[in-house]
Amino acid sequence: MVDRAQSLMKSLGQESERWSKSSESFQAILRNLVGDGLQMAAFLTYSGFFTFNTRRQLLSRWREALDLLDIEFRSDLSMVESLSKASERLSWQAQGLPADSLSLENGVILDRCVRFPLIIDPIGHAIDFVLKKYSGQKIQKTSFLDKAFMKTLAGAVRFGTTLLVENVEKLDPVLNPILNKEITRTGGRSLVRIGTEDVDYSPKFNIILTTKNPAVRLTPDLCSRVTLVNFTVTPAGLQSQSLSRIL
Repeated sequence: MVDRAQSLMKSLGQESERWSKSSESFQAILRNLVGDGLQMAAFLTYSGFFTFNTRRQLLSRWREALDLLDIEFRSDLSMVESLSKASERLSWQAQGLPADSLSLENGVILDRCVRFPLIIDPIGHAIDFVLKKYSGQKIQKTSFLDKAFMKTLAGAVRFGTTLLVENVEKLDPVLNPILNKEITRTGGRSLVRIGTEDVDYSPKFNIILTTKNPAVRLTPDLCSRVTLVNFTVTPAGLQSQSLSRIL
C-alpha cells in the first residue's frame, strides 16, 4: 500500500507540473488573444490579393502597428497552422492544392472567407482544386457569356449548389444582390432578387468567381464585394513549391 501511495504521489507531482505549464500557456494565449485575432482578421480580409513577399511585408507592418499600440501578440504566429487543421491541409493537398506556403494560405482564405471569393488563377491549379473539393456536392461551371447564365444562377441559388463562374473581369450587375447578401425574409422564406425575379435563397448556396488574367484590373466596386485570392505564381512561390517537393 505504501509503495502504491508513493507511486500515486509521484504521478500526481508530475501531473501538477504539466498542469502548471498548461496554465502558463493558456495565460499566454489570453494575453495575446486580441493581437493574434487582429492579425488573423487582417490576413483573411486584405492579404489574399497580394503575392507571397508582399504578404510578409504586410504582416510585418501590422505587427509594427500592434507594437506602437502596445497590444501583445505572438511574433511566431503562423496563419496557416492557426486557421486550419493538419487534417484539412492534407485533404486539400489530396484534392490538388500545391503544398507551398502561398497555396496553403490561399486554401485557408478560401475556407474561412465570409464574402464570396474571386480567384485569380493563371495556371488553372486553383480551379482544378475547387472542382475536386466540391466534387462530393453538385458544382456547375458557367460564365457571363453563357446564354443560360440567368437560369443556371437562379437554379443554383434555389437548390443550394456551388456555382463556378469563369472569366470574370467585370462584374455583371445581376450578381450585386447576391454578393451583398441582400436577403429578404417573407413568410418564412428567404428571397434574393435576380434580375426582375425574387428567388428562394438556400443557405447552402455558394458562388466562386474566377479569372485567368494575372494583370486583371478590378474595379474598387468589385473588390469591396468579394474576397480576392491570388494564385499567381511568382519566383518566391516557385521557390517555396520546389522546397516543399524536395522535403
